[in-house]
Amino acid sequence: MNKIAVCYWSGTGNTEAMAQAVAEGAKNAGCEVSLFPAVEFSADRVADFDAIAFGCPAMGAEELEENEFDPMFQECRPKLAGKKIGLFGSYGWGDGEWMRSWEETCRSDGADLVSEGVTCLETPDDDALNACRELGVRTIRGAEFDCRWQGYHLHILGYGFTPTPQLAAIAHRSRELLLQMSIDLIERMTADYPQLDAGEYRDFQYDPLLGGWAGLHYLHQKGITHTVSEGMQLYVRYGLDYSTYPFPDAIIARRLHGEP
Repeated sequence: MNKIAVCYWSGTGNTEAMAQAVAEGAKNAGCEVSLFPAVEFSADRVADFDAIAFGCPAMGAEELEENEFDPMFQECRPKLAGKKIGLFGSYGWGDGEWMRSWEETCRSDGADLVSEGVTCLETPDDDALNACRELGVRTIRGAEFDCRWQGYHLHILGYGFTPTPQLAAIAHRSRELLLQMSIDLIERMTADYPQLDAGEYRDFQYDPLLGGWAGLHYLHQKGITHTVSEGMQLYVRYGLDYSTYPFPDAIIARRLHGEP
């Protein structure tokens, strides 16, 4: 079961109502949820949770609350790299600049933002509360694997699971190999498509919420494909296939579950 922390500061009760909705969404998705006012959370708790939803309203010149929330958040920042993070909060003036700045801060710290921050003007209405519930759902851990087994091509999705070091290692190794496949593809395609550059691709960034993987989005952005999914056919066309790379096999996967 995933462990989710919802940490918030609220002066009028608006952001507290949003925090309750985030917690409700995560609980309904089967997560173990802990709700913390900002003064009760600290950096040494970050590692205890799979994901954290931070909530704070806009204060002053569209800034985080400076006495309780911001000191706590600044203390947590060095530990947010790779952590799934959700943001939410209410505001009474301005255009939401505080949330955009907050999102950029989290990205610069290496946090994995699960979605755009959820904001509302003054008291959260039904739409805002539903968005908060969905934010709680988005913080669930998920994994997606393509595999072949006894001649079948299987697409496996997993949600809300507790990871093991072995599974994490397999996922990390598979991600590295998929990156190498895309680099090899782009290098092979440069003779036909001079606008492609493997070095440029290594620095390419995309929104993972769009699905697929970086290679597909890079080809689409460069105008090589009309849709993201069309890029999958190019790997086959240029002689690249999962079977030509040392991806973990089914025997390793079965052993993770104690099977012979």
